[in-house]
Amino acid sequence: MPIRCLFKTSAMILLLIVTMIGCSNGGGPIAPNLDDTDVALTPSIDPKTNASIEPDRFVLSLGILNFSEDHSQVEVVPIREAAFHLNVLGWLEQQPGLDFFQIVAVSWSDHDSLLVDIRITHPFPYISSLTCRDMRCIMITPASKIFPATLTPDLHGYPSPIYASRTILNPDGYSSLWNRWTSEEVLHPMIFGYIRGKFATPDEYFIEGNLHPFREYHSDDLNRVFMPNQSVVRQFDFKVGPGPFSVAYSVDCSWDPPIDTTGDAWQDFTLSANCPEPYQISATVTANTLTKIGGSATVQFDVFDWQDTSDFKHIQVEAPDLFFGKIDIDPNSHIMSPTLDSRRYEIVIPNAKGTALTTNGGSDLLVAVEDALNSVINPDLTAYNIFKLPVMDQPGFWRDRDGDGSWVNTPLLPPYLTPSTLSTGQPDIAVFSYPKEAAQLFGPDPELLMFDDANTRFIAWNRTINSTQIRAGYPQAQPPSWLLYPHAMDCNNPGWTGVASTSSVGDGNYKIKHAINMFTPFGLYGYSWSSGTWIPGDPNAFLETIRDVTAGMGNVYGDPVYGLFAYESGALPTVGHVINVSSPYVQPASPNVFRADIPLGNVGGVPGEIYYGSERLKFGIDTEASDILQLPHNWYAVYIVESNPTTATSEMEGFKINFSNLPSEFFWNLTDFGIKSEFPGGYAVDCEVVPAFTNNVTLIDITTAKFNWLCVLMTDDISYWLAFYDPLNPSPDNPTNDPLLPIYVTNSVPLDFASSMKAVAMDVDHQYFEVFVLLRDASDKYYLTPFEFYY
Repeated sequence: MPIRCLFKTSAMILLLIVTMIGCSNGGGPIAPNLDDTDVALTPSIDPKTNASIEPDRFVLSLGILNFSEDHSQVEVVPIREAAFHLNVLGWLEQQPGLDFFQIVAVSWSDHDSLLVDIRITHPFPYISSLTCRDMRCIMITPASKIFPATLTPDLHGYPSPIYASRTILNPDGYSSLWNRWTSEEVLHPMIFGYIRGKFATPDEYFIEGNLHPFREYHSDDLNRVFMPNQSVVRQFDFKVGPGPFSVAYSVDCSWDPPIDTTGDAWQDFTLSANCPEPYQISATVTANTLTKIGGSATVQFDVFDWQDTSDFKHIQVEAPDLFFGKIDIDPNSHIMSPTLDSRRYEIVIPNAKGTALTTNGGSDLLVAVEDALNSVINPDLTAYNIFKLPVMDQPGFWRDRDGDGSWVNTPLLPPYLTPSTLSTGQPDIAVFSYPKEAAQLFGPDPELLMFDDANTRFIAWNRTINSTQIRAGYPQAQPPSWLLYPHAMDCNNPGWTGVASTSSVGDGNYKIKHAINMFTPFGLYGYSWSSGTWIPGDPNAFLETIRDVTAGMGNVYGDPVYGLFAYESGALPTVGHVINVSSPYVQPASPNVFRADIPLGNVGGVPGEIYYGSERLKFGIDTEASDILQLPHNWYAVYIVESNPTTATSEMEGFKINFSNLPSEFFWNLTDFGIKSEFPGGYAVDCEVVPAFTNNVTLIDITTAKFNWLCVLMTDDISYWLAFYDPLNPSPDNPTNDPLLPIYVTNSVPLDFASSMKAVAMDVDHQYFEVFVLLRDASDKYYLTPFEFYY
């Protein structure tokens, strides 16, 4: 016979080998009718009359024959053999007038989780031959944890990494069966696929994930049988956030034809009626030195199997927070057998990556045990469970990078910054924390940006300060350039840079605001403009001045670039403004749409109220303050530092602001007296907002920072340091509940007194959770010190 004919015959005749034994009036195994289903399996009671229907046949095996190329060998690959894994949700829910799957109670726990009680009733109350075993209700909820090294077949049979749901707090185990990622959707009465449940939410089709938790149902502990005429209620503990969420579910059971028909739920069946894969995996942590950055945990886990504990194909563990890849375990390397149906294994889990999690109980450990009968054709005969490894939450502290002084006051190498004699004396530094592709000079790593005043160019350093790139500034070859003499700058990850500068040689007024993109196809700038009116020599000229800019990147790595301005008319202004200057492509920009007024608020220390004539005025803006302050989304927090280095005085104010012309609200201040009470002789130079919560930093005992910090650069005559405040959340981050005291203070770094070195500016590297401090000496040489948060 030609080969093509042989395979055609195999496909048509030999693909499914189905052995069926008829039993019309007892005298043999009794099973449900199998007509009109994927294995011809239908209920054995009439759904209208509830009368018993005499069953007539059942499936004993189902398989595929694989012929070798020369047809000399034939491999028999069973699809279903011994136990059957069945999705019985169609029986439970889709019989008219019957309700075998019920939600009986919903409540909230004392730890704010959602408790759902689900009752399952055996759908064939009078047929003892349909006693099932190892019934599981699999709760298919949105997945949140990827285990990239552990693979399971997807819907089309291709290996796919595990994407696990971690929504259920009290699972008995995890299964890859009967979900949209691993099984085709079928309709009742088909039972070898995903069946949509009547309690599933409308959005369940979009639920992602291929590993989901289950709770086990049985009416008798012995062999975990679920007998006819029985109901079982189990409680599911859902970890859910506010708002709606989607749930799908399947009900899985194992079954095998009875060997006798006495009606005895145990004697009529062998253990082949139980699930073929391990039915339980339990674990105990026997030793644990895990910290956020190191240590290890010794874990013992027991694997329970009904049929044969010596017949595991593969055992592996994976903890993606702790180590790369997976650890394979020899199935015969067990240290003991606690019971006849279990084996105990022991493994040491290292924190090789140094990224252990302390929140939500610790880091996840996935244990997967594959049964010897597993194949790419069967449903996945692998048992899974996920365990939490507790991690000690050691409080961290701020220090100079590496803590050994090697990064203290590091001089910037050529190309040098060369301030002109007309410089404002207020240099600044900006950090691209998460540079997008167009702005990546050094790949995805952060880069430090400074402006070379005399040469009208930007110089970017990599975060290790050993490589530089030069970018053009505003396209004016000779002074007076609009971008000459900058005194403030900041940037965001797409490459937009806000710059504050003077407009004319010798003018001395800060009145030009710019938003420049050095990475556009044009390579020079995006836009810039002048505002207000200026008449040379007129002391009462109406000037809009800029005193600082910020990317507004409290914990959002987005596009806004903000500027702080003041209107002047020959005297101190009556009001200041925060203006959003991000991408106003239509010129002139609207004077109100992007503006928020800042009222006066003299808190003492610096002459005047918010003294825009002070030698230094810096500010930081928290773009996520709306969530913190529980205000409408358009509200933010802005912090203003005023300092006069000549008198070593400073003060700070905090405001709730918006960009809808609503009144800003004063809510926090720090006087010069308050600063000097904590730091004698000290004063503030600059401030930025640090997104503390993204790093899960522990502040006090086991309390995790939930809000952004305000980082303030402090200095005195001999040293400088960083002080961190939490004015939006003074408790519990501050142990004395005093919003004026810092929650953290870094080590002090000495200044080079002989060179008249001064700390002049700082910016935050969100990606590596570092703060870069810029220093300058009397000869206009620049230095950097990076501070890091260290555990």
